[in-house]
Amino acid sequence: MISDEEVQLMKDGAFLVNTSRGAIVDEKALLKALKSGKLGGAARRRHL
Repeated sequence: MISDEEVQLMKDGAFLVNTSRGAIVDEKALLKALKSGKLGGAARRRHL
């Protein structure tokens, strides 16, 4: 799982692209990183 710890290892402004079907990204960590500017953006596949 990609959690807050892994996000903090990324370069500032990085983009996270998740094309997996499974839940591998911690949604709370993703939102925190986007709001703080740590991540410049994110794309994810959402199978409904």
